[in-house]
Amino acid sequence: MKHFRILAVLGAGLVIAGCGGGGGGGTGPTAGTLYVTYTTPNSDDGALLVKVTGAAVTSVAVDTSLKGYSRISSNGDTAMIVVAGTVHGGVVARLSVPDTRAFASYAATVLQVAQAGTYAQRALSGYSVAVSQ
Repeated sequence: MKHFRILAVLGAGLVIAGCGGGGGGGTGPTAGTLYVTYTTPNSDDGALLVKVTGAAVTSVAVDTSLKGYSRISSNGDTAMIVVAGTVHGGVVARLSVPDTRAFASYAATVLQVAQAGTYAQRALSGYSVAVSQ
């Protein structure tokens, strides 16, 4: 009977310890991917420059059908992204971030757009980018 009580106390202690933090459903950061989606009024864009600000960005990956270059600021809260090729509307880049739940704190801006072939700079009306999950 004495062994049973000891086992019961140890078992209860393990159950209580297992209910503590560190398990699923926690409130800590959730690393993952956010998407930069581009909207264009034209069908012949050849390049664009996008600025993403807000929370931290770990890395940037441009869509595989495009060429891309990126630079993340030293404190990680700003990413400059150049995308070149036949740029259509849709997802143009993926951001690796330390906390996907902070996606609402990101803001994206189209800084420049160039026409394919001539690379003449275009007026920015009608263009937009958004960061989403």
